[in-house]
Amino acid sequence: MIKSKEEIEFLKDWINEINEFILRNEISEKTMEIGTWFIKESKRAIEEAYRNQNIRGLRCAFHDTNEMAYAMKQDNVNRLNRVLKSKFGFDLNSQNKKDLVKIKAIVDRGHIKTNGEYYLIKSRIDALNGMDGHEEEMNRLDRLMTDYELSKRNNAKY
Repeated sequence: MIKSKEEIEFLKDWINEINEFILRNEISEKTMEIGTWFIKESKRAIEEAYRNQNIRGLRCAFHDTNEMAYAMKQDNVNRLNRVLKSKFGFDLNSQNKKDLVKIKAIVDRGHIKTNGEYYLIKSRIDALNGMDGHEEEMNRLDRLMTDYELSKRNNAKY
């Protein structure tokens, strides 16, 4: 387990590495202005979260950045994975595998326990959306989310 200070440093470096890669490789001339602005704003937010030692904010940005990286052209994802593997010792696929192990444990258990698990399942559904052959998995995950939402609603205090 990474200690909090080490994790915060890692998260900042990982996110910045992906942002720099996206800036160099994914932003076209048509989208240069908005793309550059977006990456600069992301860097500013990451630096602020780092200064404030906001591990929750960095973890959220980590997951969002990884999702954004997966949305790139496949050849760029492959190139980024080589860069990440070289610099950090693992790549986007390694993180994806960890998430899939967690998702399998949730599915095997048959229910979602926490909001974090809920959002992990939601991100998996988002990743599968539009892909052929995953309807059964998406339906199973959707049922878990619905059950969790109903249990939260039934436990809510009015």
